[in-house]
Amino acid sequence: MKTTYSVTDAQQNLPALMQAASTGTPVKIETTAGKQQGAVLLSEARWTAIQQQLAGQEPEDELHHRQDFYRAWGRL
Repeated sequence: MKTTYSVTDAQQNLPALMQAASTGTPVKIETTAGKQQGAVLLSEARWTAIQQQLAGQEPEDELHHRQDFYRAWGRL
């Protein structure tokens, strides 16, 4: 992800960010102070591909599950 957007920018430009995500470009929205967490917008096809890779693997615990997710993310 080349650019990280602030929450305010993401709110103001949501249609454009959704269009970018739908074309296959992941969009990252930064974490803000407090309880709100950051987010990443992905195309449905990309999310499906990640889920299919993870479905074929048997994570031993949460740490392994996260490692598998990051490996799958890096391959797409």
